[in-house]
Parts: sequence; structure tokens; C-alpha cells
Amino acid sequence: MMTGMGRDTQTYLACALLLRGPATIADVGRNVAKLKSQLRFVKWNPEGFKVGLCSVPPAGLPYSLLQLGNNCCIRNTFTAMEQRFHKLYRKRVYLHHYTQVWPHSLTHSLSPTHSLAIHAFP
Repeated sequence: MMTGMGRDTQTYLACALLLRGPATIADVGRNVAKLKSQLRFVKWNPEGFKVGLCSVPPAGLPYSLLQLGNNCCIRNTFTAMEQRFHKLYRKRVYLHHYTQVWPHSLTHSLSPTHSLAIHAFP
């Protein structure tokens, strides 16, 4: 799932840069230093970067770069999803799909948290 989170406001646990093509260690070091100043890392991993460098470019391209970042931005996405779920649950939207399949007494005894699990696993 793609999330539209700003990289400046999140805390990163680690970051990996995987480069293929004609890149020097000096280029990599300069760009890692530039990224370090823009990203906020956890206290226990201040370096936070791993670099993979391969001099063979990918087929049909002069070079490629893949950045993998492990950060804490998913909390905002889950909070927004929970708020949307509770808004629909208050209006009992789509609840009739489950009351037709399940016994009436079971459906009314569920809390919104249990209903969230029902919506997640149809």
C-alpha cells in the first residue's frame, strides 16, 4: 500500500541505498551526507545507512538506484483508516451484509473493534 507521508516528519529506523552502474564511493558518500541532514533517525541508530554498490548497470539502463527506508509513518495511515471505519460503523453502513449471513444476536454483541476484524477478513 502506498502512503503519502512526508519524509521530513517521520522517524527512520534504517535506510538502504542499492546502486548499480558507474558510481564512485565519493558520490555515494556525498549523497548519503545530504540525505542524513534531511532525515531524522532514531537515537540508537544515528548512522542508519547501508549502501550496496554494483558497477554493472542494469540491462538497458545506464544506472539505477533503489532506496529502501524503514520508518514509523504507517501509524498515521492506520489512525485515518480507523477514523473512517468508525464513521461508517456509526451509520451502520454495510452492516446489513453481515447481518444476513450471521445470527442477529451475534452481530449486535460485537464491539466496533471486533467489527473492524470482520471487515478486514471477509
